[in-house]
Amino acid sequence: MSDRVVPATFAQPVPKPATTLIIAQPQGYGYEVCVAVRGVANRDRDAAAALLLTGIAQNRWRDSLGIDRNAVTAILNYIVGHSAHNIGGVFVFNATRLTATDAAQAEAKAMATIKTLAANITAAEVEAAKNVHLAALQSLPGVSLLIANRLIEAETYGAEIADRQRLTRNVTLADVQRVARNLFVNAPVARVFVGDAAMLKTELARACDANVQVVAFTPEIGVQSMKAAPNQATTTPAATPSPAKRRTFSFPPPSRP
Repeated sequence: MSDRVVPATFAQPVPKPATTLIIAQPQGYGYEVCVAVRGVANRDRDAAAALLLTGIAQNRWRDSLGIDRNAVTAILNYIVGHSAHNIGGVFVFNATRLTATDAAQAEAKAMATIKTLAANITAAEVEAAKNVHLAALQSLPGVSLLIANRLIEAETYGAEIADRQRLTRNVTLADVQRVARNLFVNAPVARVFVGDAAMLKTELARACDANVQVVAFTPEIGVQSMKAAPNQATTTPAATPSPAKRRTFSFPPPSRP
């Protein structure tokens, strides 16, 4: 309150350890993992640097997993992206179509990559990311499926392709290093797995990750129930109202001119 003096001994409460979320699906669907931190907004001055940072992070992540950059089938399963919105954004490491062991390893390597990116990025990596991104921007006008999306972005954010190219060329090594520190140093990290919960919990236990929360999922019903980790309360989903109690709405017929 503004009418009180904050005590000199005041301190923020100790944050709870981050929970690893598992969306349980039966065996046979494969495994997927997503590691995410907060990103930057589309209009932020660091949006272009954050986009280049995704290419650097993706190369380091794949290299740490021993994935050949020319192996098209393998690299499509390991993608790093940055989704920038009008307010905020999300920086994501996403791996799909894996085994339980590979999913746990991909998550561990993603966390290690985040730490290394916060510490050191080289000028060669920035220049290589620039070349790849500029080449992609030059090919966009010829892709008919992306024309509508680019027009919408230009109207919403005022970002033409020429502007994106200019901003990309102007990004410096210091810019990318600053964005990496802002995004990754002491940042809360969200970790989500999809697959067989028992197998994933076994793999995560080997990595000393016991703070796990499991959510049961079925394609027909969606998120059905929540199995809390030890010392956590169990949440019971609300009952679906019967058809007789559901409220219905109808629009009036359109009037003719």
